Amino acid sequence: MKQKTSRPHFREFNPIRELVTKDTGLEKPYILSYNLSFDNKEVFGAVALCEDKLYIREGNSELKIIELSTLGEIKFVQQWGCISLETSNENGELELCRADMRFVNFFRAAARKFEAARLKKDIPDPVIPRCPKCGKPYPPGRTTCQKCTDKRKLFGRLIPYMKPNLKYLLLAALFLIAVSGISVVLPILNKAVINDYIAASPAPSDQSGFFLLIGGMAALGLLSAVAVMARRLLVARAAKDILIRLQSDVYRKIQELSLTGLNRRSSGELIQRVANDTEELREFITWLVPNLIQQALTLGTVAVLLLIMNWKLTILVILPVPFLVLMFRVLHKFTHKMYHRQWQVESDAGTLMHDVFSGMRVVKTYGTEKREEKRFDEAAKKIAQISKKNELTWNMIMPFASFLLSIGEYAVLYFLGRELVGDPSVITSGNANFALGDLMQFVSYVGLIYEPIRWMSFLPRRIARATTSLSKIVELLDEKNEMCLEGEILDDINGDIEFKNASFGYADAEYVLKNINLKIGKGEMVGFVGRSGVGKTTAANLVLRLYDLSEGSLTVDGKEIKTIDQHSYRSKIGVVLQETFLFNGTIYSNIAYAKPGATRDEVIRAAKLANAHEFIMRQPDGYNTYVGDKGHTLSGGERQRIAIARAILRNPRILILDEATSSLDTETEKQIQEAIALLSGGRTTIAIAHRLSTLRNATKIVVFEKGMIEEEGSHDELMRNQGRYYRLVMAQRQVNKMQK
Repeated sequence: MKQKTSRPHFREFNPIRELVTKDTGLEKPYILSYNLSFDNKEVFGAVALCEDKLYIREGNSELKIIELSTLGEIKFVQQWGCISLETSNENGELELCRADMRFVNFFRAAARKFEAARLKKDIPDPVIPRCPKCGKPYPPGRTTCQKCTDKRKLFGRLIPYMKPNLKYLLLAALFLIAVSGISVVLPILNKAVINDYIAASPAPSDQSGFFLLIGGMAALGLLSAVAVMARRLLVARAAKDILIRLQSDVYRKIQELSLTGLNRRSSGELIQRVANDTEELREFITWLVPNLIQQALTLGTVAVLLLIMNWKLTILVILPVPFLVLMFRVLHKFTHKMYHRQWQVESDAGTLMHDVFSGMRVVKTYGTEKREEKRFDEAAKKIAQISKKNELTWNMIMPFASFLLSIGEYAVLYFLGRELVGDPSVITSGNANFALGDLMQFVSYVGLIYEPIRWMSFLPRRIARATTSLSKIVELLDEKNEMCLEGEILDDINGDIEFKNASFGYADAEYVLKNINLKIGKGEMVGFVGRSGVGKTTAANLVLRLYDLSEGSLTVDGKEIKTIDQHSYRSKIGVVLQETFLFNGTIYSNIAYAKPGATRDEVIRAAKLANAHEFIMRQPDGYNTYVGDKGHTLSGGERQRIAIARAILRNPRILILDEATSSLDTETEKQIQEAIALLSGGRTTIAIAHRLSTLRNATKIVVFEKGMIEEEGSHDELMRNQGRYYRLVMAQRQVNKMQK
């Protein structure tokens, strides 16, 4: 099977799925498609579940058959930028398949299905979202069917963006009508000039009418130019507002999406929707629609005038038009698919650039500039190949379409020109007599009627691009958020947190947290410890309400967290993460980000408490020093202290520390711990730490294991129990001795 060079789509998996279906011998086996090899190269593969076996086929490679009984637990694993299904066998860890984030829900569902089959449990097949009209599954990461979307309703979504600028658009339409009217009147004046003066025999003695007609034509030409200029100015004013409103709505929606919704899309795809797709729609509203109105008016008016002048020749003129319309009607679906694929590869290139620019320090550190250049060249070649194919298609169609239109024009010139050769002054065509001026008027109108038709021949391509962009934006704007953001607005909170029979899992995957029961009282400092991947950060994210529980309840001050307004709740929380993020701006603006309107004294006090004031004052411009993109001009410890100062400034009721001191040296860590101790006084604090020594002063330590709470108590209590926490502490002490 020939490998495609563009980003894989659902239909391109069909051949490989058919092969796997034949391998299993079943009509409809449970099949999971995937699109990445183990070295993250683009492939087409499928894994089929058939009774007690897994059938794996990747492209033209040899079929792999694995007995489920030889495998350990089959798990869904989310890696950096991709997802995978992993298990183990007698030889150790085993990765079954890999895909990008568009397949996340399918992989989670498959992990649950495969694991149930391994344990010989009977569970229903996971529900795959399908289009209610055609019944086909939505492509990964999509919630609408491109094929079945009602285009009229789709474009109707643009009306609210046009309404605030309706007066400018209507005024621009009046100027359009004026331009169309002038283009129709000019051939009439030209006819009078030729018939009454240039071709008149004998020539009239009074030439004042001739100069009056010429002056009128010049005045109309000037008026047309002014009308065009005025229309463009009005449209430009409306376009600016429409673009801002479109981009604002899309940007606002992206910020409202939950982490689950954001993870379904790449950063390049989101940037594409905010920047390129909104620009495409602005051009559609302010350029394509007005020009369509103008061309339609010109076409309709001129067609009526031609029919009045000579209906037989007019039919001859427009005879090729139905064939042209039929041709573009047939090509419409094809062009829509072409530009959808071009949108995808452009989005991929945007994601690649975003990743490389964001990770430029890593690229330079590992000396992989040439590799990244090669990756970008490959992405650029994909865009060039698809763009070339699209343009080649149109450049093959349009000359033929232009030739079809020219047939009518050639016929008119032939029939009228043949009689003109016999009598230069008068042409007889059927029952109508055409003077030379009439011929010029008729030919001018033929040109005017063909110009809109030629312009409209490019319309399918322009509409296809606009439809693709609009469907992407509407899909995003209509996406239902998994979490309700509105609720009771809180003036203040005490910080009492309680998990009751709480379980959480991603989509249809196995639960990450299972039946958690935990009380955290006001002012308590609680430490979450355990191995990586046991649910510590997930529990903290639930308190932040980045996700909602799958089962059970989570209350704050006795109120279900889902009933509290998200923004008012999070305004009472301070967070310091292990991966510190600083904005491209000054040190002052990064600290003050937590509290808009904070005074300079408040910012400096927060910096002093975080032990950041001294190193800030050593900077060239002090608090006004620019830190660069993601704070790359500062050390890891300095960035961490600024993040802590940001949390201190907020004066939160709930404080979450996720490895907050991991980037600090021992001496600075001690100072920061003292600052945190002052900060956490009277506040509910959740601290996630691998350095267990930092949790000595915690009022309670919660030990997680396999998504459940294994131990709970103070440091001394847990050390006396000599359970998992005791073993973790002793292992860490041993490591510290070896390092010394």
